Amino acid sequence: MVKKKTATAAVDAATVVAALVGKFGKGAATTSGDEALGAVAGYVSTQCLALDNIIGHPGIPQSRIMSIRGRESAGKTTILTHILAECQRRGGLPVYLDSEYAFDSRHAADLGLYDAAALEERGLTGQYPLAVGNKKTENW
Repeated sequence: MVKKKTATAAVDAATVVAALVGKFGKGAATTSGDEALGAVAGYVSTQCLALDNIIGHPGIPQSRIMSIRGRESAGKTTILTHILAECQRRGGLPVYLDSEYAFDSRHAADLGLYDAAALEERGLTGQYPLAVGNKKTENW
């Protein structure tokens, strides 16, 4: 049996990274072997030393989109609220893109988050908050 070549050519990772860096700037994309830490502006602590140690950094990268995933009632929103509050304590503007409608502003205030200073986006699909968040960050 003869295999036919497909029309799509394999593109190596360096070509993809170079294209993304050219379009979005330094630090927009890296491969696992790159020294990506140099492009990170800083870190925001999760307020959980054990989690920071598991991540391998002093928190999550600042000015990056992060996805927090897990089972129901696993504490995703609580960890996120601690991260947002720490960002505010450092003078930053945290943005929360909610696709699960799990955010409780009263509980967040109890954990130290000033709701009026944080941006929260919700939508019917997971794509909507990302699009709105992207539009807001373009203006910064």
